[in-house]
Amino acid sequence: DRLFVCESVRGRVAAVALAHGAAAESVLEGLVQPSGVAVADHMLYVASAGQHAVFAKDLRCSDAPVAIAGVPGVAGNMKHDPCGDGGDAREARLFSPYDVALGDAGEV
Repeated sequence: DRLFVCESVRGRVAAVALAHGAAAESVLEGLVQPSGVAVADHMLYVASAGQHAVFAKDLRCSDAPVAIAGVPGVAGNMKHDPCGDGGDAREARLFSPYDVALGDAGEV
């Protein structure tokens, strides 16, 4: 088992092996203010407040993370923008998401 930690200043998510307390290993870099994580099976989900998006990363491979909610770099503003309720999550206008959670059925 591993503990995943957002390092906002470094723009990364690191993992620490709980069994033997090894040094933190970077599992995802290049984020802007990562602020919340959730893990299910082999998938890591990260809320990036500075990028106004939520990303998914398959921990089994070196593929780049994919934005699954929000438009990276485009902040939402519910006063002047529709936030995207009821539409495609990848087109939603998020404003600094700070956490991510998983439902019982695995939905993000």
